[in-house]
Amino acid sequence: MKKLILTILLPCLLVSGVALGVIWWDRGAPPGFRPKVVDVTPDQVSYDNRGVRLHGTAHYTVRLVQRSSDGSRTWYLFPVLPEGDTIGRTVRVLVRTTRKPDPMLGFEDVRVEGLARPPGADIGPDVREALITAGYTLDDKLVLVEAFDD
Repeated sequence: MKKLILTILLPCLLVSGVALGVIWWDRGAPPGFRPKVVDVTPDQVSYDNRGVRLHGTAHYTVRLVQRSSDGSRTWYLFPVLPEGDTIGRTVRVLVRTTRKPDPMLGFEDVRVEGLARPPGADIGPDVREALITAGYTLDDKLVLVEAFDD
């Protein structure tokens, strides 16, 4: 009986521990907690950063909206360039947030706290194409900052 319990319980604990470790490594903090936040500008942010406080100018001229497959969540995406840069067109940082930007603004100096990560599947070809069509060029090391929206 003890061997049966061990053969079932031990693999479950091992899988849970590995999953927790991977999430902790990816986020820079255990699940449910925020990683340590560092102040960065769009020129300084990199994949090595986890928690960032991004200082820059948001370009709302391109308002991109993503919805979850079941329609329960909506995200807004916009590029952030160095502070005061309203004519730049090279995007190094995209912010993804659940807070809708003010429709009256074209540009805004922002401070965004969030997780910095490679864009991966969150930024698909449709988002890239929309930015390129709007006249922006995407940096090879594009960073996605997923805002802490609480």
